Amino acid sequence: MILRKIIAFILTSLLVPLFLVVWGGDFSIFWGMYGVFLMYGTPFILLYGMPVTFLAERLTRNMQKRKRLAVSFGIHLLFGLVCVFIVGFIFKEPFGEWGLFGGILFIGSTLASIILWSVDELLRKLVDWESIQSAM
Repeated sequence: MILRKIIAFILTSLLVPLFLVVWGGDFSIFWGMYGVFLMYGTPFILLYGMPVTFLAERLTRNMQKRKRLAVSFGIHLLFGLVCVFIVGFIFKEPFGEWGLFGGILFIGSTLASIILWSVDELLRKLVDWESIQSAM
């Protein structure tokens, strides 16, 4: 499970900035913006997203498949949205006056939570982790 989570973290850290830069639409500064999003987004995904994905795994491990998928998605999305409020309280900005930063934060954290959940579920489904761990 830990190896799957680490791989999901790495893939999410690479995909979220890609989606944000493509969403921004300015391809003339693609690599610069990709680097900025990668530099600032990766620590958040590691320090905030990874504990959330472990929590979701722990809370949903005994549920049936469809219910587990839905509850896990809800947990990831909820904590992705909570991140916006935490950062808002840290910077003491009113939520209506965030402008571009608030929009990027909202979209980025929501997108990161959805991508992390999606990548983790795809890795869970596509790879036989038990045989990999037994081979180690």
